[in-house]
Amino acid sequence: MYEFEVQRDSYQAIKTLQALNHVTTNYPPGSGLAGARALNNIVS
Repeated sequence: MYEFEVQRDSYQAIKTLQALNHVTTNYPPGSGLAGARALNNIVS
């Protein structure tokens, strides 16, 4: 059970990093709000 929790958390962390990478790659600097919205859409 505990292992499953860790795996799920790791999966979420990886997804979040991928989303952050996507946002920083596809949005120019200064569009933090748009990036944050996009990140929120990907993660949730």
